[in-house]
Amino acid sequence: MVAKRIDLDGYSRRATFEAFSSHEVPVLSVTCEVDISPLLAFHEMHGLRFFPLIAYLIDKAINQVDEMRHRIIDGELYEYDVVSPSFTVLLADKTISFCDAVHCSDARAFYWQVIERSEEIQRKSDLEMREKHGQYFVSNIPWLRFSSFTHPYFSKYASIPIVTIGKYERLGAKATLPVALQAHHGLVDGYHLGRFYESLAETVRNAHDELRPIVA
Repeated sequence: MVAKRIDLDGYSRRATFEAFSSHEVPVLSVTCEVDISPLLAFHEMHGLRFFPLIAYLIDKAINQVDEMRHRIIDGELYEYDVVSPSFTVLLADKTISFCDAVHCSDARAFYWQVIERSEEIQRKSDLEMREKHGQYFVSNIPWLRFSSFTHPYFSKYASIPIVTIGKYERLGAKATLPVALQAHHGLVDGYHLGRFYESLAETVRNAHDELRPIVA
């Protein structure tokens, strides 16, 4: 991952960036229902784990939106070439641990990486808040459906997007999944949130092609 500082003098969103950076609560959060029918069909057809599959599609969608790779570090604005996921894992005692993965465009490598790192965390949990700017966060809450979701955050890491997925629901042949996205309003507006959801919807529609390398 490489971070490049953005010169605010040539930054079209400078006024918005400066306005929201001074807010006590600079983040916004939205939840949308995503049609995951093609993804669920692939998941059931091949007997694969659901979370690593949706995590790969989320990773691709996040990285396709430039603004989701923008970070505020010590008051300066940077853009990463790619960002990687840090997700939560439920442990045997029903507590959680953080689990860091690495962005990878290879679906098969990403899928097995998530599984292997999750299993490692089961043996040794990790709640250390080391440097996280090159990441984004993913919370998996498959026990409930929700219509909104807001996370706590350190002001230092307010510019890191947080994606939360809930319990999917079948409606006949269709299945939907609540997906929440929390992001810094100084970096993104509704337009950029929309781009993320459009990108995610597209990757899900093409799930069989996107994920085929896992079973090839």
